[in-house]
Amino acid sequence: MKSIETIQKLERIVLSYILNDTKLYLANTDIFARNLFRNCQICIKIFKALEKLIADGKHPDIIEISNITGIDMIEIAEIYTCINYDFDFKNSIRSLIDNIISQNLLSLSFDIQSKVRDNTDVFSIISTVKEFVSSNESSSLKRVSPIDEHIHDLVELINLRQQQKSTGVLTGLQKFDAHTGGLQPSDLIIVAAETSAGKTSLGLTISYNGAVKYNGRIAIFSFEMSSEQLAARLAAMETGISSKKILFQKLARSESDKISNMQQLPASAIYIDDCRSSSIEYLLTGIRIAHMQHEIQVVVVDYLQLVHDSSKRNDESEISSNTRRLKNIAKELNITVILLSQLSRDKINPKPTLARLRGSGQIEEAADIVVLIWRPEIWNIKTYDDSPLPNTYNNAEIIIAKGRNIGLTRMWLNFNPELTYFSNCEYESNDQS
Repeated sequence: MKSIETIQKLERIVLSYILNDTKLYLANTDIFARNLFRNCQICIKIFKALEKLIADGKHPDIIEISNITGIDMIEIAEIYTCINYDFDFKNSIRSLIDNIISQNLLSLSFDIQSKVRDNTDVFSIISTVKEFVSSNESSSLKRVSPIDEHIHDLVELINLRQQQKSTGVLTGLQKFDAHTGGLQPSDLIIVAAETSAGKTSLGLTISYNGAVKYNGRIAIFSFEMSSEQLAARLAAMETGISSKKILFQKLARSESDKISNMQQLPASAIYIDDCRSSSIEYLLTGIRIAHMQHEIQVVVVDYLQLVHDSSKRNDESEISSNTRRLKNIAKELNITVILLSQLSRDKINPKPTLARLRGSGQIEEAADIVVLIWRPEIWNIKTYDDSPLPNTYNNAEIIIAKGRNIGLTRMWLNFNPELTYFSNCEYESNDQS
């Protein structure tokens, strides 16, 4: 770290720049919001007066600043004349920010040592470090950006659409991809179903297709299944051998060879964490590490109601908080988070609805897309009036019950219970919304 004298000198130089040209302040308000002036007491007082005058639409001249601060005009004039063109304005700001971060790092290191001595949960400590790194990245200095940057991004998006190119990781489920454009960065997608209705199967189908067929980079965080069970399910999708047989039965030589000689799945960018802790801090840290190490594009979390935080809040409050935090990390890392969630049962009207999301109405509010899985055959419903298919056997309706920016729709998929795999099926129309 630089000496106090050097930092005070830099603070006076930076303040002199913006006193002489207030446009420099207006162009860098996000940076100055970081409280750059900390060591030079006269700079702190003058800067606060400058901010007030600009907010009031006044010019921050020496007289006005003196009236507000009570500082002698000669002392203020000395700050005005501190400009030293040997010190570049932006480099001087960067030096001040670097010094602040260095001080914060020292404080953080003492805090970490204290938590380690107190046996604080290690994943909570790691999460604290990750949040510190994220908040101190240079990109975080820029909170607002000019509209032309966003228009440029929008034009690129439109061009991709015009070329019929996907703007997200494809799922291989054609009607879903056609409606959504694939799994979009920063989206939180809720996949909800009753127990044993196929939410894990749909999450793994999307993972397999996205990684194996479309070269996506996908991380699976499971609070319910072991890594061996997940690997067996994914292997079943490639080999056509049921996961139950892979896990629990003796295989024929040809089947064993088929699994040993798999090529696509082992070469794909699928990463598995069979979470040994149910804490939200463990999950968020794991997502950040996976993104940093493997540049993941999609995260699948199985499932929401098994994730807990360290508070003693009721279930609904905990679920609401965890859902918002997962939406925030999707935005922060610019990835898609697919969050599996249970639906409460309704024996009178078993078809899934948004109202049956278990635990909290906040889940719907945080989500960009909510996908509900409806398999009538589970309820011994063999024919279904709303279905374009002749019967419900091994078929599932996928209902997009919320679609921020994309609207609502419904579609049907085939479901193979042996392979726990969803696939496309043909029918006349997908326009059932």
